[in-house]
Amino acid sequence: MKKLTKALVGAALALSLTAVPGINSIIPFAPSSSSIQTVSAGSVKYYKVTGDLVRLRKEPTINSTTLYLMRKNDLVYHNGLESREYRPGSYDYRWYRVKWNGVWGWACKSYLK
Repeated sequence: MKKLTKALVGAALALSLTAVPGINSIIPFAPSSSSIQTVSAGSVKYYKVTGDLVRLRKEPTINSTTLYLMRKNDLVYHNGLESREYRPGSYDYRWYRVKWNGVWGWACKSYLK
């Protein structure tokens, strides 16, 4: 079990780092904060998509561009960043910054377990 835990932690760390072309080092991924309303650091975790055709969005808002549609039971990596979008008279959306098939985007927490 200890070896499996170390392997998972190593894999999570590898996924959370992004190589920069032309530089021989690896730096942590840092998203633009210009369109993020509220962001907090949480724990690194893997989630399973619970709905079919769940949108992976460019920004943490329902009006943002859809990058991809994720299928039920797809696994995503959550790097700990989250955002909240409040729409008066509507719904309080919570978004997780996730990596799916090598692409970073935002997914609504309601569809992740």
